[in-house]
Amino acid sequence: MEVQVPDTITSWVANGFAMSSVYGMGISSQAMMKAFQPFFVKITLPYSVIRGEEVPVTVTVYNYLSSCVPIKLTLSRESKAYEVTSFHISKMCVCGDDGMSVKFKIIPNKLGRIPLTVKAITSEARLCPNSTVYAADAVTRKLLVEPEGIKQQHSKGTFFCATKDGIYNEMIDLALPTEIIPGSLLPKISIVGDIMGPALTYLDGLLAMPYGCGEQNMARFAPNIYIMDYLTNTNQVTRKIKENAIRYINSGYQREITYKRKSGSYSAFGNSDPKGSMMLTAFVVRSFTRARKYVFVDEDEIKHSIEWLRKKQKPSGCFPKYGKLIHRSLQGGLNSELTITAYVTIALLEAGFYSKVKY
Repeated sequence: MEVQVPDTITSWVANGFAMSSVYGMGISSQAMMKAFQPFFVKITLPYSVIRGEEVPVTVTVYNYLSSCVPIKLTLSRESKAYEVTSFHISKMCVCGDDGMSVKFKIIPNKLGRIPLTVKAITSEARLCPNSTVYAADAVTRKLLVEPEGIKQQHSKGTFFCATKDGIYNEMIDLALPTEIIPGSLLPKISIVGDIMGPALTYLDGLLAMPYGCGEQNMARFAPNIYIMDYLTNTNQVTRKIKENAIRYINSGYQREITYKRKSGSYSAFGNSDPKGSMMLTAFVVRSFTRARKYVFVDEDEIKHSIEWLRKKQKPSGCFPKYGKLIHRSLQGGLNSELTITAYVTIALLEAGFYSKVKY
């Protein structure tokens, strides 16, 4: 049996077995073969380049023969996908157990994966006196050329139910920017049989260890709770996911109470701040209430914060914009007294189990 091994330097191990009605099963001993090429060319390329930029193409010739070899190295110029801006032919003498590198320079002018072919053949003997060895190799590598400019992504989604005949038609108008770079447009269409789409796929990968100040810690602490709620309700929780989630939630809880002020409120840096934050305190109360299903949460910690919130309530029933948030992303659209009052009220209602006061 003859097989062709891949063009790579490596060792291969093989054995065989046979079945016989007379002798039963027979297993051969292992046979080892080392695939080795004494003369070869290697092209070194970056992962990707930008169209129009000058790129160095490093080509290395390796010679493991016993004598020196005169080599003519050629970078193909037949492709219209790039322009060679330097020499495209190089001659050299590569001695045994040695290697030499040359850098060609090109400017890609087409997008996508463009092929680069380099050939090495024996050249004039005068390059290597007394050399009588012939050697040759050729290799082709593809270089990823990406468009210039800044990459932008625009998505447009739609919901639909399949009809009885299983056919659905809809015209989607894609308004393209006038400054779009020619050839850089890449449209993609995907269909997902779940109203939540792919957004919640591998959700457990978003579990993270909380850290940072009182606000940063909560920004990483709270998502762990909501992720666990979803995974639990959809029966996707494994032992490893549960262990990690509980560890992260417990760590976030322990860290957050260090930012609790003597008044019962919370702020980014605890007692170091001039006053507590209405929004952060309500966020903590709501998150601690939800976290108690996964880790131990001291009820007195929540009660203390609830009392602080109640004392800040105005006679009109509204809750004021009190204190500050350094990270505005935590505030979202809650920037008026009305929306803040709604959020604080929701937090108090959800934590009502911890207070005897009727809201």
